[in-house]
Amino acid sequence: IIFLLFMAGLGVKFENIKRYTYSSSILALLGGLASFALGFLVGMLFFNNVIAALAIGVVLVSTSDGTMFLFLMKSGEFNTKIGRMMIAITIADDIVGIVLFSFFSIFIKSQTFAINIAFTLLLTSIGLYFIMFTLGSRIMNNILNFVSRFMDENVLFTIPVAFAFFLAYVTDNLGLSIAAGAFLTGMSIANSRYSESVIGPKVTIVGQGFLIPLFYATIGATLVFMNLNILLILAILAAAVFGKVIGIGIMSRFFGISGEKRRLVGIMMIPRGSENIAIAQIIMILGVISLQVYTSIMVAMIVTILITPILLKFFYKK
Repeated sequence: IIFLLFMAGLGVKFENIKRYTYSSSILALLGGLASFALGFLVGMLFFNNVIAALAIGVVLVSTSDGTMFLFLMKSGEFNTKIGRMMIAITIADDIVGIVLFSFFSIFIKSQTFAINIAFTLLLTSIGLYFIMFTLGSRIMNNILNFVSRFMDENVLFTIPVAFAFFLAYVTDNLGLSIAAGAFLTGMSIANSRYSESVIGPKVTIVGQGFLIPLFYATIGATLVFMNLNILLILAILAAAVFGKVIGIGIMSRFFGISGEKRRLVGIMMIPRGSENIAIAQIIMILGVISLQVYTSIMVAMIVTILITPILLKFFYKK
């Protein structure tokens, strides 16, 4: 999970979103909150349990970066204005997802939702993101520039990974979960000149070559396909689809996006992926949801990836 979210953080480059900071942040927040609200509604309808409902809502918040980037390239929109804006939205969307998951994590650990705790967590989250985007980024770049003198790429790879584990430990003890620390570490070094040339490829080899397939294998081993509630799966799927279509696709009209492009934006933000699965895994480990609910969420996540190109064929003529 740490490697997976560290890799996700490596894809967050501030220069890719600063031109669209205002619009992308608002749309990401609207899409995230709409998905969360619909997921929460599904949880309450099926379980009448606030914690289970919050868990389903949190899992649905963010979009899969990698899947959306792939669909953007296939549609020929990756380097267009709308493509760059969608990249900015999904980056902001990641941040919204991690922050909301951090709120959920502290709620589960404390079993209360006191205003002072929520406010403290909000300030902690904002402070950490600000520090890692500014001071943390400069410190990590200085460290990497220093160790580059040893002319050893393995050192350039090891230090960021070690720091990811360290910050994951720190954020977990602050109540923000390990996901936040790993993601923030990736963000802090995303602009380093060694990020794409050394760190990214090596992390991908270790992650995609061993750890992440092992992670998915453990997920497959824990899934329970007996007594699945098909209606629950369909309801989670509907919440995942309409949360993004309504919160981002429809609302993007207020930011000057035309009708057909609005459909493209809404559909492209539907697929969920690795980050959502990692968050669901953590939530299950915390004992918040059962194996049957976890399996239902996993099936719905996979279906969002499968239906996105089909929806694009029907609703986006280009």
